[in-house]
Amino acid sequence: TIMGSGEVVVEVEEEPFHVPLLRNDYLYAYEARIPPGEETLFHTHRRDTFYCAVVAASARSVSITQDVFVDNKSAGDCFVRPHASTAPLTHRVRALETNSQPTRFFGVEVHRRPEHCAAKPLDHSAYELRQDLSCPSFRVYFFSLQPGQTTQHHRWNFSALLLALRDETELQVAKGGSEFCRSWERLQTAGAFAWIEGPSEHDVTNKGVKTAEMVVVEWI
Repeated sequence: TIMGSGEVVVEVEEEPFHVPLLRNDYLYAYEARIPPGEETLFHTHRRDTFYCAVVAASARSVSITQDVFVDNKSAGDCFVRPHASTAPLTHRVRALETNSQPTRFFGVEVHRRPEHCAAKPLDHSAYELRQDLSCPSFRVYFFSLQPGQTTQHHRWNFSALLLALRDETELQVAKGGSEFCRSWERLQTAGAFAWIEGPSEHDVTNKGVKTAEMVVVEWI
């Protein structure tokens, strides 16, 4: 699409700085990797989307109606944009010159509801439900496990995306099936993620020396 000003507008999947990471029937995941001083094309977001700043970054967003917003994010900051539930967003984003490295804004869009969804939120001490980050398409939990701690056996009645928030994460997972266990255990650095199709039963142990911190985005 070309606006009256001659500016090109593309879908988020076609924006060059938005690097595709995973696409399946349920989601589209990407990272917006914008070098300092560089700017994206105008692009449109249409789906409910969860975001996380993998590294600290500042960015300036200009909407198609010329609304300007400057955002300063610390590493691990999470936010939600319910584009499908409210209205699509068309904007372009400039990474500020003061950034020390390219932005790494992780985003995951909800495309379809899985067959198995939980009727109510997970009730477990290791999972903190974040109502402020939830929307009609998903629930968000912060998962935290101290070194040597285990979750004990518990059940997920849902499918979810897991996103690691910290480096040097070392988890051991049992009773979840081999691929399920490998998915958790691969999440060793900030920004690493996995899509888990449920339901599943498992227990998780922190075998590392640092607190394990992750985000669980549950499709509902």
